Amino acid sequence: ECTDTGGATVTLTADTTLFGGAELASVDWTVDGASGGSGETITPFLTLGSHTIEALATTTAGDTDTDIATVDVVDTSSPLVDVGFLDSRTGEPITEVSGSGVHFVMTAFSASDVCDPDPQSQGVVTPVFAVDNGDTIKIQGNKQKVDLPTSALELSVTATDASGNAGSGQAILIIAD
Repeated sequence: ECTDTGGATVTLTADTTLFGGAELASVDWTVDGASGGSGETITPFLTLGSHTIEALATTTAGDTDTDIATVDVVDTSSPLVDVGFLDSRTGEPITEVSGSGVHFVMTAFSASDVCDPDPQSQGVVTPVFAVDNGDTIKIQGNKQKVDLPTSALELSVTATDASGNAGSGQAILIIAD
């Protein structure tokens, strides 16, 4: 699993079995064809995707043996979404507006993801109101105007990271008398 932006630090350990009194002199590693270090354990940073790891063990007598493994770093975690409404004058979070005065309210949302430094997010505000069967809603298409007796606004946000994982969040703003 991706644990840092773009990948993960992975611990790789060579488990060697020696016969006939042989002694281990060194273990040399290659990661995707490039030198990856030496020693029985290394901790390379691997980016998202599939990686070919090779360990070359050498005895003090000069005998060698290699083993190859594939390590896949994946991102299965959805972005975390923070959603709310803010008073545009103070910047403070609000959950309700009341009274007959005009209120200027800002939508506020952000997304964070361990693996993706810039997950993409989109928000939609929809009015919340109760209706009865047969109610009529006044719509003026040429003015893009709809009159709704709204008791709240709902802000819904969806965020998607580079691996296609999606997260969502909602906030409600109550409109009181």
